[in-house]
Amino acid sequence: MIRKARREDFDFFYSIKCEDDNLYWCGYRERPVRENLLAFWNKYIPNDKESTPDAIDETCGDCLRGGMREIYIVEEENRAVGYLYIDYSEDAQAELSIGISNAESGNGYGTKAVKEAAAYLHTVKLSTTAYIREDNDKSQALFKRAGLVRTDEYREMMLPCGENQKVVKLYRWESEYRP
Repeated sequence: MIRKARREDFDFFYSIKCEDDNLYWCGYRERPVRENLLAFWNKYIPNDKESTPDAIDETCGDCLRGGMREIYIVEEENRAVGYLYIDYSEDAQAELSIGISNAESGNGYGTKAVKEAAAYLHTVKLSTTAYIREDNDKSQALFKRAGLVRTDEYREMMLPCGENQKVVKLYRWESEYRP
C-alpha cells in the first residue's frame, strides 16, 4: 500500500500538489512552481533507485535520529492514489502528513496508509503524531479511524485569504503508543 517515492513519481506528486483541495488545506493560494517543487522533491528522493528500499518496513538509521523526512507514495492495485510524509524528530516521535488525490478521496486509502505508517512507527518504537487544521473534518475523521486521538495542543498557522490573512489552529493528533 505504501512504498518509498522514486524520482519517476514526481509528475504524480506535482499533480496532487496542484489540486484545489490540496492547495486549500495546505494553506496555499497558488499552485507550486514546478521547478521549485522539483528541487524540494530531489532533496528527499535519492537519485540512485538501488539505494532506497521500496518497503516501509526498512529502517532508515539516519531518519530515526531525527530531523529527516521520508516521502512515500500511497498505492492501490499498483496505481498511485496519494502521498505520505514521515518527518522524524529527535524525541522518539514521527509526524505524518498525507494527501490523497481528489479523484481517489473517500475510498479509505488515506486511512489504510496512516494505519500502515503508524504500525511501522510503532515497530521502531516511535509515537505517531499529526497536526490537522481545526476546520478539516475529513482529515480529522481519517486520523480518528486510523487510531489517533486529538489533543488540546495546537500550533497556529497564518493563511492568506484574499486581501486579509487568517489564523487557523492545527491540532495535534497522536497515537496511543508512546515509547
